[in-house]
Amino acid sequence: PLKSENQIEIAQSDPGRFSNLPPWAERDNKNDEDQRKEAIRVVSENAEWICRVSQHHNVTPDAIAGAILWEGIENP
Repeated sequence: PLKSENQIEIAQSDPGRFSNLPPWAERDNKNDEDQRKEAIRVVSENAEWICRVSQHHNVTPDAIAGAILWEGIENP
């Protein structure tokens, strides 16, 4: 189908990228592994801030941390 001016295109994750590995499992691909480590570092170093923000917005800190980890680990 042709795109219409009224349609909105939504960016989605590439299902072919999903590792089906737990966050603590090392990745074979160096870039993926570097991004996994960076995502874990970001969450660890910002844990207190994540907790404060989660209370302010009435969201569980796990949801915020999980979103950060998901983007860094499964959708690099």
